[in-house]
Amino acid sequence: SMMLTCALLVSRSSSFALRSTHVHASTVLQAAATKLSFKALPDIDSSNSHATVLVAKKKLLKQMAKDLYSLDEAVVDAMLDSAGSSSATTFLPNGMPLSLCTLPDKVSRNNHPLSVHKMISMVQSCVAKSKQGTTTVVQVGGVQHPAPIAAAIAKAFPLYSQKTTIGKKENQTNAPSTVILSCLDDNLTVIDSTTAASTAAAEGVRLACRLMDATPEELTTDAFADECRQVAARFPDCVTMTEIVGTDLQEQGYGGLYGVGKAAECPPRLVVLEYEPPSSSSGSQETVALVGKGIVYDTGGLSLKSKDGMPGMKHDMGGAAGMLGGFLAAVSLQVDRKVKLVLCLAENAIGPTAFRNDDI
Repeated sequence: SMMLTCALLVSRSSSFALRSTHVHASTVLQAAATKLSFKALPDIDSSNSHATVLVAKKKLLKQMAKDLYSLDEAVVDAMLDSAGSSSATTFLPNGMPLSLCTLPDKVSRNNHPLSVHKMISMVQSCVAKSKQGTTTVVQVGGVQHPAPIAAAIAKAFPLYSQKTTIGKKENQTNAPSTVILSCLDDNLTVIDSTTAASTAAAEGVRLACRLMDATPEELTTDAFADECRQVAARFPDCVTMTEIVGTDLQEQGYGGLYGVGKAAECPPRLVVLEYEPPSSSSGSQETVALVGKGIVYDTGGLSLKSKDGMPGMKHDMGGAAGMLGGFLAAVSLQVDRKVKLVLCLAENAIGPTAFRNDDI
């Protein structure tokens, strides 16, 4: 169940667009990407924290500010009135900024109880005000299961970037900032028993986001397969990888996938990663399959998409990216089920060998 939860969290990842100078596999990473850490709250007075961000619904947020940071009730009320449905910031006696982010009290039945989409934008905005290379502590109150919160915070800090360094000195480097996430329940007790799940979910989400953010020129089917190999290489004792590439797809009966991708420069691929629990005394013999659509770009082929319909089709591989991130999270947690990841990778391109509408 933990594996499935992580997989679903990761598969819902959305995209961002930024830039960098550090190449990892086929996609570009920020040279100073934000580091994420999940643990109990550190000693604020002795830490090098630049800021603290409190996130919760209004009533609990007020309690957090008063009980954890001894803020005067009048000050807290004024901040919450000023924040409305957003955030407000004050300074503690030690000079450290403290931001209060108010989550909606009411949410739709389709949303997370803590409105994680709202949380993403507010936390991202607050942390953006911090100086490069500093630490920000984010405390979220009213949490029942930390992994979804960790996934949301991960989405706020993408790894991929296309930001230029024009105007900066060649020897100038930006130290990475650090965000420490601490989850508290309704009684303001720190939840520290699921740190591994939070870390795994966040890593999977950031992987999925990085692939989603990459341009089609970078993330070809070959490059996507390389990303899969890197995941498999991290767990040589329990993960194996097999591929069916190019014309072998047609010969082995995968004509649909072959037909979609045969006109592209990089061949279509069926990639399978298999995870076998390390322990022979696994508690479950169940096998879980994660299947992801990985069309790295969809022009529509000879049924060419319109100028308005084609932009954004680089995200047609989002299913595969999400499932790869979910698989990584599951394996990192060493779940007690066998897991098979099946990715259908292709670029639906135009060319002399492109699939024709009347070929069926």
